Amino acid sequence: MTDFGGCAARQEFKAHGSRVQVHDEFVHVKRTLLSRLGGNSDATIWLNNVRDVVAMEPTRSVNGYVYLRTVGDPELLRILAPSRRHRIDGNPHTVMFTYILRDEQHELALGS
Repeated sequence: MTDFGGCAARQEFKAHGSRVQVHDEFVHVKRTLLSRLGGNSDATIWLNNVRDVVAMEPTRSVNGYVYLRTVGDPELLRILAPSRRHRIDGNPHTVMFTYILRDEQHELALGS
């Protein structure tokens, strides 16, 4: 487990283009360089601000995701939307998973 802000993560998950660290009070999403170049950013999501956890399981042809919706976040995300914040792949509170990483996605969705 890696350290963030002096406190060790309870769990760490590998996702498509990021790593997710679950701590007692927050979740930290650390994007890869390629994801950051694509326009997405790292995010720290405080668990007391999470209003809903939306998950779509990945299939062999479509990536899945876990969306930790907080106060002020859009209720629905879309594949195509005018702003990145309203897109599945552009919202910093969304973590993408490939079919190979479906077990990680399932654990994160259940643990959140």
